Amino acid sequence: MNDDRDRPSDRADLVFFGRISASATHEIKNVLATIGQQAGWIEDILLMTQAEGAVDMDRIRQITGKIANQVAKGDKIVRRLNRFAHSSDLLVTRFDLTATSRDLAAFAERLVGLKRVKFAVEIPDSEIVVTGDPFLCQRTVFGCIELLVSESKEGSSVAVSIADGQGSAVLAVTAEPFDETRSLAAHLSGLRALAGSLGATLDEASGQGRRVLTVTFSK
Repeated sequence: MNDDRDRPSDRADLVFFGRISASATHEIKNVLATIGQQAGWIEDILLMTQAEGAVDMDRIRQITGKIANQVAKGDKIVRRLNRFAHSSDLLVTRFDLTATSRDLAAFAERLVGLKRVKFAVEIPDSEIVVTGDPFLCQRTVFGCIELLVSESKEGSSVAVSIADGQGSAVLAVTAEPFDETRSLAAHLSGLRALAGSLGATLDEASGQGRRVLTVTFSK
């Protein structure tokens, strides 16, 4: 992962937008490659049919089923990317923190995997509406994920969770095992400023071999 936490704000926004878009389009490319492969199998079956005169309908149904699954997967990715693109439409609005964070976690999953760090998403299904800038929310959460992943050893675990409160919601990014003596102060200053710009607060806690970054959003 490249580090954009200390870049100028406008540039960092573009870098973040580009990184998420690149992650999504890579997934779409994989979907198209799979569909192309399955289409090739159908072509092979048709050639065999011409030679042997028998159609393997079970095999064709199996292949078309796989193609349909890939189309559904591609549609899901495109819809997620579309929601992300529109998250910059309004600077301050009420939005569903769970849905927004779930989308972001899906984008981050591939990037986390490249670092060979285990990734868990513990986000409730119920809607949790908060007030703020949804684009900056995603930049802040992604920055927390990126920071802990980049500072974690291969094989470590990073988890994203959300807790609902009376007047606020708390999103936590937890890494374990984590070297508690390792200072993150240099990077956290920028993330705290980013969280503050959307009316949220970012806190850090450590203990029992883990490091937790929490972002508290107002409802």
